[in-house]
Amino acid sequence: MEKAPKAPDAEWLVNRIAHALRNSVFAMTLQAETLALQCDDPAASTLLAQLDHVGKLVEDMLLFGRPARPRPRRLSLGALFDSLATDGRQGLFREPAAVQLEIEAPGFVVSWDADMIRAALGKVLINAVEHTPAPHEILLRVDLRGAWVHVDVVDHGEGMVADLVETAFLPFHPQHSGRAGLGLAIAHKLVRESGGTISIESQPGRGTAVHIRLPLESPS
Repeated sequence: MEKAPKAPDAEWLVNRIAHALRNSVFAMTLQAETLALQCDDPAASTLLAQLDHVGKLVEDMLLFGRPARPRPRRLSLGALFDSLATDGRQGLFREPAAVQLEIEAPGFVVSWDADMIRAALGKVLINAVEHTPAPHEILLRVDLRGAWVHVDVVDHGEGMVADLVETAFLPFHPQHSGRAGLGLAIAHKLVRESGGTISIESQPGRGTAVHIRLPLESPS
């Protein structure tokens, strides 16, 4: 008896869709830029903004869909998290945010893929910025506990109901803003592939805490 073909997993499917869309979005963006240069029409600027949003979504789809293979190298906790906090204050995560960094041992050296960890934490920080009012007060706390580094990203924003907390890491699942996205799904994937875990605590109106646990040495 012939076996049924294996159904594609979500990551493979998202990757294929992203590749199918990427060239078309790029071509449309070039055409919209040409149109904006040729005529003074607000609609052209609106179209460019919409295409920019779609382009970023496609890049997120590619990031979620491609295999994540950590390439660890030695780095200090202080160097990594200082740069993340600075990026947050400078608005690299949507808008300038009041990021408070608390780090237990800034000189401690770990073996991580810095790009993967930065990408994962960047998605978590974007989510925090989007759902807290200006000046977007966010606590970034880093502690050493045995063979693990614990990272907490805490905000005092909208918070989430229990049902949304349970589904927050699913790709394209509607989140507390009502929009579907990939940010937390990407963070979950990258943390998992780095040998760690990620979880969420949240209450409506009382904010959200994302807890990340990473080994001192990521698998290679």
